[in-house]
Amino acid sequence: MSTPTPGPWTVDEDGRAILAQFEGEQVQIAAMSRTSWSNERGGAGKNARLGAQREANARLIAAAPDLLAAVQALFPMAHKWIDETDPYNEAKHAVLDKAQAALAQVRP
Repeated sequence: MSTPTPGPWTVDEDGRAILAQFEGEQVQIAAMSRTSWSNERGGAGKNARLGAQREANARLIAAAPDLLAAVQALFPMAHKWIDETDPYNEAKHAVLDKAQAALAQVRP
């Protein structure tokens, strides 16, 4: 399994494509589904709502490398923040479990 394209990733001006640098050139690495911005059903109002959601999805996807790096940096330190006498210990473990599960989705 290959590793992800290194960041930073950006969103094109239309909010429909995710771009990254590859061998010194900006290339499209992902595109939002045409069905997420089609005006086939629901008229202009629905199209505007879908367009806004598509752009929000594209920004979230473009932030993925930075979010991954942040979680990877925080995860090893987070174990030090758990004090076994802390009444919120269970909640802290639950958050760490979620972070570990998210990281597992990325690792080959």
